[in-house]
Amino acid sequence: MFVAVVCGVAAGIARLRERSRETDAVVLALAGVAAFLLVYSRWEYVRLHHLLPTFPLLAVVLGIGLSRLHAHNPSLARPLIAILLVTDGSYAVVGDLHCASAPRDEAAAWLNEHTPDDTTMETYRIRYRDAAFPRGMAISSYQENVGETGPSDRFLSKTAWMLDMPERCPTYIQLTYWDLTYLDAGGKKSTRSVPWVATQGDPEPSWMPEFSAPRRGEYVRDLLDGEYSYMIAAEFGPRPSLWPRPRFRTDPIDLLRVGVYPRSVTYGDDQDLRDEQYTLLLRRTGDCSPDE
Repeated sequence: MFVAVVCGVAAGIARLRERSRETDAVVLALAGVAAFLLVYSRWEYVRLHHLLPTFPLLAVVLGIGLSRLHAHNPSLARPLIAILLVTDGSYAVVGDLHCASAPRDEAAAWLNEHTPDDTTMETYRIRYRDAAFPRGMAISSYQENVGETGPSDRFLSKTAWMLDMPERCPTYIQLTYWDLTYLDAGGKKSTRSVPWVATQGDPEPSWMPEFSAPRRGEYVRDLLDGEYSYMIAAEFGPRPSLWPRPRFRTDPIDLLRVGVYPRSVTYGDDQDLRDEQYTLLLRRTGDCSPDE
């Protein structure tokens, strides 16, 4: 579709000198696209959904180009139209099927089914949209706990609050995709093996969290190693690699994958992506004090 639109725009521009209704429609559509792009060129944060209003305009330009091609050479236009319909339809179906699987929603449904309402669960995500929150559970989070303790504790760092977990001793702890990025955030690697992480290999970190927190990474690793008497109760979504790939770097392979895989960061925000919705639930099996 991208190639077809580019060709359609090029063909439309090449015939702007002609006087016809089709040419007038092409001029109006391209003017609308140019206006949108001019507005977005001043923005620092642009997602694909911001560009959605330009799609119908570009489709008009493409349609006019295909109509002209069909009138001039039907034997060439028909297979091209068929290819566009099949590839675009398949792409849309694959995208819808991926949307049907939302690991974070599956985690919330599992908690609703397998835990009583008074169960306590701790999460380390600041934004509620980045974690699974079932009905009726008592949720322990940094902003809620620190915000309710009084002025003297308001400047307690998030890492310090996480390390105080044994005092709260929740029944469940929820780790997400982004919590796992701290496993090697510039700190000393643990000599112990985290089996499910080790199976993914141990690549050199190509991207670091905005604020390196080695102690936080050690804490997450200790949780997975069972140092705090927590074991994996359930996990949802594909297990991510230890380090996410940087978003600001692309190569031809990345572009090819984006062109055939609808669910990528190019087409949505982090919280919408299946890979980044990975959710790991840890259940307490004993005393919360770390093993010495």
